[in-house]
Amino acid sequence: MPNTPKTPKYRIGDFSHFTGVSPDFLKHYEEHGLLKVQVSESGYRYYTFEQAARIIEYLRLKNYGVSVKEMNALLQHSPDGAFDILNTKVEQLEEQIEHMQAVVDEQRRLYTWYQARREHPLEWEITQTEPYLFLFHSRKKDFIKDPEIYAILNDWLAWLPVVKSALYLCARDETPTYDLYWGLAVPESVAKRYRLPMSSAVKRLEFGKAFTFHFFNIEAAFTISMIEQGNHPGFNQLKKLGFPRAKDGLLINDLRLSSAEGVARYAMGRLILSLTD
Repeated sequence: MPNTPKTPKYRIGDFSHFTGVSPDFLKHYEEHGLLKVQVSESGYRYYTFEQAARIIEYLRLKNYGVSVKEMNALLQHSPDGAFDILNTKVEQLEEQIEHMQAVVDEQRRLYTWYQARREHPLEWEITQTEPYLFLFHSRKKDFIKDPEIYAILNDWLAWLPVVKSALYLCARDETPTYDLYWGLAVPESVAKRYRLPMSSAVKRLEFGKAFTFHFFNIEAAFTISMIEQGNHPGFNQLKKLGFPRAKDGLLINDLRLSSAEGVARYAMGRLILSLTD
């Protein structure tokens, strides 16, 4: 009777090399019961050739976003059940792609804007401006303790830099000064496109015909004590144009490069001011 050929066995280093994964990958999947290892009397770990097919399947599922903890359950499903799970994973991948594409598009827009600022550090325009949505976070340097803020804050922060850090300038009646609030701002159309969650802590800012002052590398661009008194190059330009006072405004921080101590080295952004009739 002919001898049955022995199934080749491979030590972990060789097996990881032949299958294109790391030894840590093999150990991790073994710990979750997805791979079976043979341990010799001397303590060496061996894998059989048949385990390679399982690794291919695990890598396939991993690329869908299926976690190690989810794999055992998925592999026990019927085809219909497995496809239901994979369809859900693909929907999540589509959301991630949409998010990454939004970041790419915003960076390209910002870089184009920066190139223009290198030629003209200060520029202004008066245009119809779409509404912005503003999520309150602090008043001057004191955090606002409203649970409605923190119910959605992480979701908004996840969309930086599409969402912007911004200072809301709320005009005080009969005075040239402003109440100031830090928060996050985004054009209303962008918020709707990416389905940002809403709460009572979000204010809709309607600008209509607005003055927008674009700036790069000016001192005290975001200094609260000066802005509170209406002291900003953007305000000065507005006065030169013959507008005595602006309504509410939004100071958008597009990019701020700072030292480790928090001292601003470069600041660039936009000041949007709603004009009086």
